[in-house]
Amino acid sequence: VDAHDDGSLTVALASGALLHGVPGRFERWPLAGTDPVRLFHRMPDGRAWICRSTGIELHDRRGVVSWRLPVEGLGACVLTADGHLVAHAGHEGIRVPLSGESTLPVRIPIPGASGASELGLHAERGTTWLWNATSLVEWPDGRTPTQLATPEGLRGCINFLRTPDGTLWCAANRRSGLSRSLAGPLQMQRVEGSPDGAFDLAADRDGGLWVMTWGQGLWRISAPPVLTIG
Repeated sequence: VDAHDDGSLTVALASGALLHGVPGRFERWPLAGTDPVRLFHRMPDGRAWICRSTGIELHDRRGVVSWRLPVEGLGACVLTADGHLVAHAGHEGIRVPLSGESTLPVRIPIPGASGASELGLHAERGTTWLWNATSLVEWPDGRTPTQLATPEGLRGCINFLRTPDGTLWCAANRRSGLSRSLAGPLQMQRVEGSPDGAFDLAADRDGGLWVMTWGQGLWRISAPPVLTIG
């Protein structure tokens, strides 16, 4: 579901169809085929970006496809703070400017990818992260992406955050909890005493790290790392 400033909603259905309007008055957005929709983003000028399992499309105000990038096995799409769309598919990440002035995509390889089920994609606070079990790409908005590799330790990661001291933090699933890698080569290590089921991270101005968990509340890690519950 995508909520718009005018109060309308766009709803993506499992069948591949899109509905746009307000509750009780939805209209079907014209889409060809039944490929699942990964992301829908309507621009202020009425055009719309749509990510589907088979590619990325730019629709005009009438819903007609004006540009399309075929992508085999597209897994997920996110929007970045600097006005781009980033998707992952197979062994690469794809970045496209939302403005539509130049739709030339930038492609970044992700070595070691073994399938979409083991790929992750997250964009927040000016950085896009693309990762799989053995490789991580850190892609700050407007800058060159950095490829980080690790023989182990990324399985279960669902969110990343780099704090000003250079530490890279990983919020993982219920089995792995919270991990970190100090500035330098990537080497993720479990933070002893940290809660299981971490899923979101945020840094505060005092150098602390806030960790949201599944069922264990909100935690804060101070610097040096001493765990306190919030």
